[in-house]
Amino acid sequence: MFGRKIPLFFALLFLSQIILSRSIYAENIPQQVERKVFDLINAERKKRGLKPYKWDEKLGIPGRNHSKDMFKRNFFAHENPDGLTPTDRQWRDYPALIGGVGENIHCIETTSEKEAKKIDSITKQVVQDWMNSPGHRANNLSKKYTHLGVGVYIGKKGDRWKIYTSAVFADEYGVFDDLGKLKPFKLAIKNGSKFTLKGKIYIAPSKFSAYITLPDPKARCKSSDGEYYVGACPPKLYIKGKNFKVLIELNKGKGTYKLFFGKGETFYLAKIFKAK
Repeated sequence: MFGRKIPLFFALLFLSQIILSRSIYAENIPQQVERKVFDLINAERKKRGLKPYKWDEKLGIPGRNHSKDMFKRNFFAHENPDGLTPTDRQWRDYPALIGGVGENIHCIETTSEKEAKKIDSITKQVVQDWMNSPGHRANNLSKKYTHLGVGVYIGKKGDRWKIYTSAVFADEYGVFDDLGKLKPFKLAIKNGSKFTLKGKIYIAPSKFSAYITLPDPKARCKSSDGEYYVGACPPKLYIKGKNFKVLIELNKGKGTYKLFFGKGETFYLAKIFKAK
């Protein structure tokens, strides 16, 4: 085998960092921090008579991915170097979600592995720092969001441990059922296609509605109630109990169709279809 020899000191240092990092994960420190942060945020809500957030494990996926990305690429921001926002990451990592998201992020640095394992002190600092920051506090105490997931990544660079925490808050209206080939947020589909999406509703079914924008903003569409719409049209939406199915018809020409779900005047983009 050909290659450059690594001095024994650096080889042992590198190996020791791998072993230390593995011990952090072997003891499930990140997962414990995640649930403790969730509990502490709900404790702050309880003090103020607010409803507790519901835990959504899948919201933790974009959170963990962002925390790991910040560590790996050495940045600290809601928008990553690729320009992806919290909403973009939710669309990428949790495309089944129907709703809107917000995000809190935090980073702690220490030279001590022992300190990097102190779950109580880490989580208290994270939540207290957020409570002392107006924007982060607003997310912790929001009346709009209903669910919360937390993603933590702990790693070591040089002599410093870094603990990244990303809390993802969501105003959840519902979720799609298993989407199969339709899982990606943005889909390229043959023009003229017709298919059904199914899912579950988390809000009052009577308030749940949908509309789809058309490629041509001047295109007219006649809905099932006999009214004409311009540039957008309510798709056929069937609701039974807490389950729904929506018929998607890409029959207004080639281009981009956008599916929105909402209640009242608040709608969230759920899918983008590129009809070819």
